[in-house]
Amino acid sequence: MLYEVNNSTDDQLRFYRVENFSSCPRLHKNLEVIFCRSGCVQVTISGSTCTLTAGQGAVIPPNAVHSFLTEDACVFYVIQAGAQNARDVAQLFRDRIPSGYTFRVDEDMQRRLDRTYANGGRNAFDEKALLYQAVGAFVRSNRLVPGRSADTELLTRAIRYVQDHFREPLTLEDVARHLGYSYSYVSKQIKQGLGMSFSNFLTEYRVGYARALLGEGQTSISQAALLSGFGSIRNFNRAFLRVTGETPRDCQKSETGAGTSEKLLLELEDE
Repeated sequence: MLYEVNNSTDDQLRFYRVENFSSCPRLHKNLEVIFCRSGCVQVTISGSTCTLTAGQGAVIPPNAVHSFLTEDACVFYVIQAGAQNARDVAQLFRDRIPSGYTFRVDEDMQRRLDRTYANGGRNAFDEKALLYQAVGAFVRSNRLVPGRSADTELLTRAIRYVQDHFREPLTLEDVARHLGYSYSYVSKQIKQGLGMSFSNFLTEYRVGYARALLGEGQTSISQAALLSGFGSIRNFNRAFLRVTGETPRDCQKSETGAGTSEKLLLELEDE
């Protein structure tokens, strides 16, 4: 799990193109819209998973936990907008939950996407036009029903605390004490916001960090276990297999750059 500081500024407006990108679960304050150009990308948003193919898009609400998985050649565009550039759009999700997150990218929207990218994404008006065109398509395709989301301020503080202390012995009681809330309230907010218990979240975070270390090919399995906060190799091996479906040794042998990318992101966001 990664709390993206760089994508949590109110004045942000970014448009860019992504190829073959998979990521660990993350969240940030900004609204995010993705448009699949070719191939397919599996997107998980607040526990709901959808697979986008060419001509489909998805809206990711502010402070929604999300991740990406691409299994073949895939290209998609991304718009990220802070509160200053999408305040009325963000209001759509205040105390309301969408029935779905996807929309159809019609031919006019696709032409606008390609033209904006060809122009280097330098025109904020083109980017905002794309943003609102996509949100309009999203609203026509999905219902927004009343519902309360998790306490996002508390959730992000909890995630940052875990990011800073996951190498140490860490319990939910420690996090609740640091935040100044009761154990039960913090437990409920983490479960509601992340879709998992605190212990599972901490384990997945530690395994993700260890996987990144092993992916670089310069860290031994025992070192990765120690540096990611596991108390024993046995517990590390069990947790790693449960979370990733492979053993640490298999991961160490695999020739993939996903681990390195995630570690670099972790280091970047910690700065």
